[in-house]
Amino acid sequence: MVGIKQVPVIMGINFGNLSVIDNSVKLSRVDWDSYEISWDFNKLPLLSPDYRNTTLNIIYIQLRAHWQEMTLEMQRLEQENNRIFIEAYGLQDELTSEVPVNEITLTCNPYYRYGNNKNKEELEALLLADTMKEFISYAVGCMFGRYALDKPGLILANQGETIEDYLKQIPEPIFSADDDNVIPMLDGDWFTDDVTDRFL
Repeated sequence: MVGIKQVPVIMGINFGNLSVIDNSVKLSRVDWDSYEISWDFNKLPLLSPDYRNTTLNIIYIQLRAHWQEMTLEMQRLEQENNRIFIEAYGLQDELTSEVPVNEITLTCNPYYRYGNNKNKEELEALLLADTMKEFISYAVGCMFGRYALDKPGLILANQGETIEDYLKQIPEPIFSADDDNVIPMLDGDWFTDDVTDRFL
């Protein structure tokens, strides 16, 4: 029938309220798409306008707080999902809806990402280090024209594309791609397009 929304039935359970499922999928997608390995990666979260500030340290603190909120919200959603199944099957005496934080499978959750055998300080240090590595990787991607600060998503992604192809998409870039596609990596100030100078 036109205009009537079908309510899914999974394993005999009627899911009239899809907000738990929809929000879980949304949070997972946002988390996954925040990393360069995702096909739908657009921009580094560290460079989001939501976190613009005077220092990288303050930006990271704000982003880390956001990741903690995401993790806690996913934990709440997973526990609500467990509660629905437990009630539907009458398993209140046998199961609990609780989900430990290390089982919240978001990459931004260091308790899941790095395992259980580390303390909070070690986990936070690993997450900070990886976030800075991702920042450097994104910066090098910008230097080569793979990404740009002016436009989300991939800019140059195919073999044979040149700086001219880059400039067709971004005529006046904030941070331009290297024109010869060679970025020296040296311990001194030998070239103006050295990776260290360009990163700074």
